[in-house]
Amino acid sequence: MPQLEHETTIGAPAPEVWRALTTVEGLRGWQTPGATGDGVAWAFAYAGHPSFTWRVDEQSAPERLVWTCTDGPGTAPGTTALFRLTELPDGRTRVEVVHGGWPADATAAARCNTLWGALLHALTRYAETGAPAPAFD
Repeated sequence: MPQLEHETTIGAPAPEVWRALTTVEGLRGWQTPGATGDGVAWAFAYAGHPSFTWRVDEQSAPERLVWTCTDGPGTAPGTTALFRLTELPDGRTRVEVVHGGWPADATAAARCNTLWGALLHALTRYAETGAPAPAFD
């Protein structure tokens, strides 16, 4: 099964990054203003793009978070997104994202890989500045 792997370093402490990943206000700050949910499940509505729903399967604050896609286009349902946060000695946070569980013939994986790059760039801007700048409106 293919998996997408990304890593970025954010100039903010792990609790700030964690808040951006686990609260509706935080998710709206870097994902989309159309984010809704309750911490058990998140729905992301994007203008002109397919929507996604993710179930939160694990939260080990502030180090590990696992989501499972329960609704979305194509082969996305059933895939998982693992977020690993590591606070570095200088106060920055390393964020690793592994989006796995794709079927072997998942043609959408390449497109999704590009989207994760855009999302992590927006997460970095938001966590570092606190100013909402969602990747998708």
